[in-house]
Amino acid sequence: MKYVYGKSKVLAEKAAWDFIKSNKKNNSKCFDLSVIIPVTTFGPLLTPSISSTPKIFLDVLKMQNGSKMSDRYYPFCDVRDVALAHYEAAFSQEVIGHRHLIVSTRHLIPISTWAKIFRNLYEKQIFKLNVQFDAVPKRTTEYDDSRMRNVLGIKARDVETTVKDMVDSFIEFGLLSKI
Repeated sequence: MKYVYGKSKVLAEKAAWDFIKSNKKNNSKCFDLSVIIPVTTFGPLLTPSISSTPKIFLDVLKMQNGSKMSDRYYPFCDVRDVALAHYEAAFSQEVIGHRHLIVSTRHLIPISTWAKIFRNLYEKQIFKLNVQFDAVPKRTTEYDDSRMRNVLGIKARDVETTVKDMVDSFIEFGLLSKI
């Protein structure tokens, strides 16, 4: 059941490509298609309503003192880079007929790295992170961000900027309490 969301995205994209292929084969008028594929998307919130992805990190930040969890690895991208990718794709002929992966690093980032960034930025000031991470085997996956960089012209934001701006929005909307 947990893969239903991802599978629905794959099937929707396949249906779109099949639609384009079928219409072009029949010489019917049809729009062009390109696909923007963001990986796990983090970044600053626009409203206090929080979606499931930033909530992953907010839940870690709110764990009780002495809590432990297994480290988790995520591919990530910044929501602002996703928005920029859509904008750039709307005005480029080079994107047509291709898939464009939006990813901030070419490798997975463990949630403990996000926590370390949080600690470096905030813990000495007004927040305390109470979770400890159990080591898990390192996951190695490499992502191809060449179309994002070379075709869309996007230089992805770094993980520290994404974490800082996301946490600042948690604070702004009262989702994260001081010590």
